[in-house]
Amino acid sequence: MDTKFAQYLNDNSLPPDDVVAELKAFLKEPAKELDKAERNVFLLSLVLARVKLQRDALAENMRSYSPILSPIRRIPPDVLGEIFYQCLSTHRNPIMHSSEAPLLLTRVCRSWRSIAYSTPKLWSRLYMPFPYRFKRPLKSVMQEDVE
Repeated sequence: MDTKFAQYLNDNSLPPDDVVAELKAFLKEPAKELDKAERNVFLLSLVLARVKLQRDALAENMRSYSPILSPIRRIPPDVLGEIFYQCLSTHRNPIMHSSEAPLLLTRVCRSWRSIAYSTPKLWSRLYMPFPYRFKRPLKSVMQEDVE
């Protein structure tokens, strides 16, 4: 900081006209440099925005291909079928609902659907709940079939 002008920063006294003119001339060069710096910041922000867009596009491209390298793709279908079987409930028969195995497994992807449908033991025990109003007629129909 120029000490010549610093004394006017400490009080509110009015500087003489010649000091005011000299200060205006003194501030012209820093004002030009500040303007140049602001233009550079603006241009660099444009470059940064463009580079960020490129980065995001590259990251999205990589993300879209990364599932191809997923280790689950290396598991043979028969082993995956056994894993699916282990997903079934052990304390009750599986419910035929899309939120539980085996139906849930058919909704993951095409290959899992194919594996699940071609694994018979996934479908050997299923519980299909009937609304109460159908239970009595269904029981009578079943008794008639037994007799």
